[in-house]
Amino acid sequence: MFTNWDELPLTLGVKEVAEITGYGQARIRELCRAKRIPNVRLGRAFRIPRDSFRRWLEAEAERAVEK
Repeated sequence: MFTNWDELPLTLGVKEVAEITGYGQARIRELCRAKRIPNVRLGRAFRIPRDSFRRWLEAEAERAVEK
């Protein structure tokens, strides 16, 4: 497991994002298909840019606090 953002690779796979968020891999794929998580499709694989994912995660946390 990673301890800070700089240790993460520039693009993350579904497995890494699932580990970070605590969601299952199927849920991450579902969010990618729906474009709810920023991603790039490379063949059949979803790749999630690290910095875009971080911004998305922070925005989701802010929305949760506002509710």
